Amino acid sequence: MAAPRKTVADLLLAVRQNLDEREEAFWLDTELIARLDDAQHMVWSRVKALKSDYFDVQRSSTDGSVTILGEAYSTAGFAIAASTTSYTLPPDMDELKLIECITSGYETVTFAFADMTSAAFRALLATTDAQEPSGFLCDLIGERTLVVAPKANRALDLKLTYTPILGTLSATTDTLQVPQPLWLAVVDYATARAQMKDRDSSFLMWQQAAEATLARFVGSHARQTQDTEVAEGLFC
Repeated sequence: MAAPRKTVADLLLAVRQNLDEREEAFWLDTELIARLDDAQHMVWSRVKALKSDYFDVQRSSTDGSVTILGEAYSTAGFAIAASTTSYTLPPDMDELKLIECITSGYETVTFAFADMTSAAFRALLATTDAQEPSGFLCDLIGERTLVVAPKANRALDLKLTYTPILGTLSATTDTLQVPQPLWLAVVDYATARAQMKDRDSSFLMWQQAAEATLARFVGSHARQTQDTEVAEGLFC
């Protein structure tokens, strides 16, 4: 049976067990939930640095209306529209990895990332006539604005691969968005940060426990098998 994701309520109970305070007294639940959110972001950052694709998601412009981080968003907003060069990407956009065209007959259209201040990019932006799409230069500016050039003469549906922004833990029903074994590291980091309020030096013990959990995860979890690379040749 698949292991369910831990909720904030589960994590809160575990942190209170570590602190030996089962009911609110010195530490309020709101304080500990904030520390859990801090810890979640710490673990997220460590895993992302070690396994850069672990949290990547894919969205297509044909997915319709969705709610992301509490914000309503229509995925049609990043489909290529005729004679348009600027698009608003999903609210959880952090790091854009790949853009693919999924419109039938146009799957070979390419998107190359480039600085929009470069001479080549500026030249394409200055082109007034919309063109039959074959390839685009693109640049992500601001938080989530995508600029592409040149202008296309037709609409195209796209698929994005990107690393999303991590949501905030705030309600007891929220679920943890890190790999299943690493809830232990989140609990230990949160315990360590909570003990800083009490100026308790044993926070170092919990911090070391969290680091050890991360190290074991990285060392034992290959994520996927790796095909052996073989070079074929003829030796005379």
